[in-house]
Amino acid sequence: MRDKERGFARVFYDPAQRLYANRDGIENVQVKAMPVMVLKRGFRNTKKILEWIYKNTNIRLQSYNNTPQGTSVTEYRYKDVSEEEQLLINSYNELERKYNVKSSEVLVVSMHSEAKSGIKNIKDERSAWNKVGGKKLIQDKVNIVSAYRIKGLDTMAVILVDVEEPTETSKREDWKRLLLVGATRAKKLLTVIRKKV
Repeated sequence: MRDKERGFARVFYDPAQRLYANRDGIENVQVKAMPVMVLKRGFRNTKKILEWIYKNTNIRLQSYNNTPQGTSVTEYRYKDVSEEEQLLINSYNELERKYNVKSSEVLVVSMHSEAKSGIKNIKDERSAWNKVGGKKLIQDKVNIVSAYRIKGLDTMAVILVDVEEPTETSKREDWKRLLLVGATRAKKLLTVIRKKV
């Protein structure tokens, strides 16, 4: 790092996953002056997850030749809070039964804050709202987090809840970025529970 000829640092920044399009994520003048290399490939997800993301956000993340195909994204529709909660519990059960996924390998990502989430009062001893944030997960639990607090976090299986596309055109781009952030936390299995329109 101290060698002026050979020492350098690379800063990785993903503008496609900014939660707010009008926010400039890099404030450092020296960093802004560095040459930019654009990485347009998904490193974490399967091809099926990346296809679902493109279909729902129109944001294309390319995959590599050796990226696994994976399984199709599972989608459920709900009309009210009680139905959403039941679909979430059924989704846990299916992941355990069909894929032998442990509770700690499942992350539930809400498109809302905990206070506004339809599952904020869920009664299931296997799950808990993670109030710590970052990469600190509650062990032996299905962690429930807000999509606003999960940068850098990923797990084997993600259940995306409170998926309600906004009717206001002005909010759609931010919503798509948030959906991208939530969906790309899944390494292999993605389940989406979205509101009926």
